Amino acid sequence: MSEPFSEEDIEVDIMHNWLDHFHLKFHQIHASGHCSSCDLGDIIDTVRPKSVFPIHMEEPEYFKKIVKKGKVVIPVKEKEFCLGE
Repeated sequence: MSEPFSEEDIEVDIMHNWLDHFHLKFHQIHASGHCSSCDLGDIIDTVRPKSVFPIHMEEPEYFKKIVKKGKVVIPVKEKEFCLGE
Protein backbone atom coordinates (compact mmCIF):
# COMPACT_ATOMS: atom_id res chain seq x y z
CA MET A 1 0.00 0.00 0.00
CA SER A 2 1.24 3.50 -0.62
CA GLU A 3 -0.28 5.29 2.37
CA PRO A 4 -3.36 4.57 4.45
CA PHE A 5 -6.31 6.82 3.69
CA SER A 6 -7.09 7.14 7.37
CA GLU A 7 -5.35 5.70 10.37
CA GLU A 8 -8.72 5.66 12.15
CA ASP A 9 -10.32 3.53 9.46
CA ILE A 10 -12.44 0.75 10.97
CA GLU A 11 -11.31 -1.65 8.24
CA VAL A 12 -7.77 -1.44 9.63
CA ASP A 13 -9.07 -2.64 13.02
CA ILE A 14 -10.93 -5.49 11.33
CA MET A 15 -7.84 -6.47 9.35
CA HIS A 16 -5.71 -6.52 12.52
CA ASN A 17 -8.33 -8.63 14.30
CA TRP A 18 -8.14 -11.22 11.52
CA LEU A 19 -4.35 -11.17 11.52
CA ASP A 20 -4.32 -11.68 15.29
CA HIS A 21 -6.87 -14.47 15.01
CA PHE A 22 -4.66 -16.40 12.59
CA HIS A 23 -1.42 -15.42 14.40
CA LEU A 24 -0.09 -13.61 11.35
CA LYS A 25 2.46 -10.80 11.53
CA PHE A 26 1.57 -7.43 10.07
CA HIS A 27 4.09 -5.68 7.80
CA GLN A 28 3.44 -2.36 6.15
CA ILE A 29 5.65 -1.39 3.25
CA HIS A 30 5.71 2.00 1.60
CA ALA A 31 5.85 2.17 -2.20
CA SER A 32 6.38 5.62 -3.66
CA GLY A 33 5.00 4.90 -7.10
CA HIS A 34 8.05 6.45 -8.75
CA CYS A 35 10.17 4.53 -11.24
CA SER A 36 13.94 4.60 -11.44
CA SER A 37 15.62 7.28 -13.54
CA CYS A 38 16.93 4.60 -15.92
CA ASP A 39 13.42 3.23 -16.45
CA LEU A 40 12.03 6.74 -16.87
CA GLY A 41 14.65 7.46 -19.53
CA ASP A 42 13.71 4.23 -21.34
CA ILE A 43 10.00 5.15 -21.21
CA ILE A 44 10.67 8.61 -22.64
CA ASP A 45 12.91 7.17 -25.36
CA THR A 46 10.21 4.63 -26.27
CA VAL A 47 7.46 7.27 -26.45
CA ARG A 48 9.80 9.63 -28.35
CA PRO A 49 8.18 12.98 -27.49
CA LYS A 50 9.39 16.10 -29.30
CA SER A 51 9.91 17.84 -25.95
CA VAL A 52 10.04 16.80 -22.31
CA PHE A 53 9.13 19.22 -19.51
CA PRO A 54 10.39 17.89 -16.16
CA ILE A 55 7.86 19.28 -13.67
CA HIS A 56 7.87 17.21 -10.47
CA MET A 57 11.64 16.98 -9.98
CA GLU A 58 14.18 18.11 -7.43
CA GLU A 59 16.89 18.31 -10.13
CA PRO A 60 15.26 18.93 -13.54
CA GLU A 61 18.68 19.42 -15.20
CA TYR A 62 19.33 15.71 -14.54
CA PHE A 63 16.74 14.92 -17.22
CA LYS A 64 19.23 16.07 -19.85
CA LYS A 65 21.42 13.09 -18.87
CA ILE A 66 18.69 10.42 -19.06
CA VAL A 67 16.74 11.56 -22.15
CA LYS A 68 18.53 10.40 -25.27
CA LYS A 69 15.88 11.37 -27.84
CA GLY A 70 13.93 14.62 -27.82
CA LYS A 71 14.50 18.01 -26.31
CA VAL A 72 14.44 18.64 -22.55
CA VAL A 73 12.84 21.98 -21.71
CA ILE A 74 13.46 23.20 -18.18
CA PRO A 75 10.36 25.15 -17.07
CA VAL A 76 10.90 28.74 -15.95
CA LYS A 77 8.51 30.33 -13.47
CA GLU A 78 5.94 32.59 -15.19
CA LYS A 79 7.26 31.81 -18.69
CA GLU A 80 4.78 30.54 -21.27
CA PHE A 81 5.57 27.62 -23.57
CA CYS A 82 3.79 26.58 -26.77
CA LEU A 83 3.09 22.85 -26.58
CA GLY A 84 2.25 22.04 -30.17
CA GLU A 85 0.97 22.94 -33.53
